[in-house]
Amino acid sequence: MGYASSGAGRAAHEALLARQDAELRLMESMKRSLQAKMKSDREYALALSAAAAQGQKMDKCEDLNGNYYKQMNE
Repeated sequence: MGYASSGAGRAAHEALLARQDAELRLMESMKRSLQAKMKSDREYALALSAAAAQGQKMDKCEDLNGNYYKQMNE
């Protein structure tokens, strides 16, 4: 199986090149999309972590205040 020596071989070759170019554009688009998703996920994780840390600080503060008020009422 080889390429024909007529113009059909050249047309097939050009069609393959066009297909490869389309696939490269698709892969570049997917790469940009995945990079944007990773950036968004990273920012979400950081914000969630900061919110959780803030919540833990508030819980500790409430626990300390609760213990203080218990001791004062005893």
